[in-house]
Amino acid sequence: MLLHRLTDQWNAYTMYAYKENKLNAVGLANDSKVKRNQFMLGTEYYIVPKHLKGFVEWQATRAKHYTNDVKTAKSRNYTTVVGLRAYW
Repeated sequence: MLLHRLTDQWNAYTMYAYKENKLNAVGLANDSKVKRNQFMLGTEYYIVPKHLKGFVEWQATRAKHYTNDVKTAKSRNYTTVVGLRAYW
């Protein structure tokens, strides 16, 4: 995660993750694997310093699904989140 402080109350951040899930089957079942690339970009602003901040985050997840080392599917998922974080 990379965080950049724009002002005392306003931050911007980003994150990248590579994830791989692998299931080795026993017997005659098929082996499966999913490779995911995630990218997230967000910003947050302190409304009440050190207690309440609003945020907006955007995330893209791309996945490739494999069965027996053959690509069977691709998927994309885009998510936007708007909310408040409270600290006490």
